[in-house]
Amino acid sequence: MKYTYLDLMKTVFTSIRAFRLTLVALLSTTLIACGGGGGGGGSSDSATSAPVSAQPDADDSEAREIIEDAETSMDIQVPQGFMFSDYQDITFNISASSSDGNPITDTAISVYKVPSSITEWQDDYMTDAELILKGRLDDMGEYSKTLEVPGDVAKVLVRLSYIGIENFQLVGVENGMVNYNF
Repeated sequence: MKYTYLDLMKTVFTSIRAFRLTLVALLSTTLIACGGGGGGGGSSDSATSAPVSAQPDADDSEAREIIEDAETSMDIQVPQGFMFSDYQDITFNISASSSDGNPITDTAISVYKVPSSITEWQDDYMTDAELILKGRLDDMGEYSKTLEVPGDVAKVLVRLSYIGIENFQLVGVENGMVNYNF
């Protein structure tokens, strides 16, 4: 039996349609069997939990002990009054002026969260610094912003992108404020 080009094309298209339908059916069955997403599908009667992998700060020995003793997240006993939304508002007031007293304007600033144990800045510590704010000095050489940050922020590194003055400074958070003048 001799096949024409048209017969071959019809056979190919029929096969492609059948493949598409099979693929759609397979995917639909998989999604339905898995519960449709949302993590876990099925009933929530049994309490299963993933292994604990969080690492507390090095200076928090109580938290480290609690986590090391736990095999799963269900084993962690949370202290009374603990809230995951432990944040604070900090107002950053940063200004800069040149050696002749003129304001340094339109210059980028960066603010980093640093471990409170750092008492003197060294470039080696930059790996421990966490960027929390970027901005620019205005026409008066000033920058002011209130920002909600994690509650454990007690010290920041303020960096001014300007050549000619020492442009890194460690500043403590006092009464919800960070004030510094370069």
